[in-house]
Amino acid sequence: MDFPVRPEELTPVWLTAALRAAGAIDTARVVSCQVGPLAEKQGFYGQVVRVIPIYDRAEAGTPSALIAKFASIVPEMRKRAVPAYVREVRFYQQVADRTSLPVPDCYFAGIDIETGLHLLLLEDMAPARSGSRVRGCTPAQAELAIRAIAEFHAFWWENPQLSEFDWLENGSSDPDADTQQAQHERWWPEFLRRAGHRVPDPIREIGERLGPRRAAIRRHVFGSPPQTLIHHDFQLDNLVFGDPEGSEAFAVLDWQLASCGRGTWDAAYFLSENLTEEANQAAGMDLLRLYWQVLTDHGVQGYGFNQCLLDFRYCLLQRFSALISTIAAMPFSEEQRRLHVDVLLPRNSAAILDSRAGDLLE
Repeated sequence: MDFPVRPEELTPVWLTAALRAAGAIDTARVVSCQVGPLAEKQGFYGQVVRVIPIYDRAEAGTPSALIAKFASIVPEMRKRAVPAYVREVRFYQQVADRTSLPVPDCYFAGIDIETGLHLLLLEDMAPARSGSRVRGCTPAQAELAIRAIAEFHAFWWENPQLSEFDWLENGSSDPDADTQQAQHERWWPEFLRRAGHRVPDPIREIGERLGPRRAAIRRHVFGSPPQTLIHHDFQLDNLVFGDPEGSEAFAVLDWQLASCGRGTWDAAYFLSENLTEEANQAAGMDLLRLYWQVLTDHGVQGYGFNQCLLDFRYCLLQRFSALISTIAAMPFSEEQRRLHVDVLLPRNSAAILDSRAGDLLE
């Protein structure tokens, strides 16, 4: 491999070569660098550090800070995460420059597929900061996020270029209906043990009926047309904003789950769990209609709002299914438990009830 695979391997010589190849510097040279952890972006599957390069001369436009993403130092975790690493690296190599969606500039992207060892060297978006699902977001930030992802979806809507990306996930390899029902029956009791106190009776009834329909719902969301390129984890922790009104820097981060599917998945995931219940009741349907209108304005045809709303309801049920398995199976920290059980699940439940998504199971 011709690139560093651990933070301690980053050197001024390598950084100089990488930044020059990317066109980020011209005559300047990196003479030293400071590397420190980026605590707020540490995840299960990798290491993220901030790199402060020191140059030998002043040069307009030289990046004052960089974000470097590496694979996990745990071999077993790294092996499990190889597909996710590949998706994010390939996104920056093959997709990021093709559309107008704001993402960090990428100065280097490389991966060894056999081992999962990789490096992404990205623009540091500071002082813009990631959002918080717990706090929610302002109406201006929500509108900005929905407009941006709708324009992105419109560009990739049934786009033949999607066939070039063999690294994208789709619904074609999902387990069959019997397997998915068995998984639900295994997870449901543990889910109730861990989160039953936050499950109102109407949602409990929906969960009891969900098992036999899990496969069909997932196939509808991720395995049937119309297909577009979706982020799949479009939530505030993966978005950065310059200010509460969303008038400055904005970018979408973390593309490890990028996949094909119905674009409404990203909209439903964002609207149902990243707005407070009160904000979603007040503006959620208007924002969904905005999402559909932006699709239409950017050339998507044959996709009426009624179909968008139907897809939204299916996506809410698919997200409920995912929350059941996640809450039942994941070894959460207390902070993660509170997020999923006390914040995300009640918001998803409220959205399901408000939209009458449970009626789709009758």
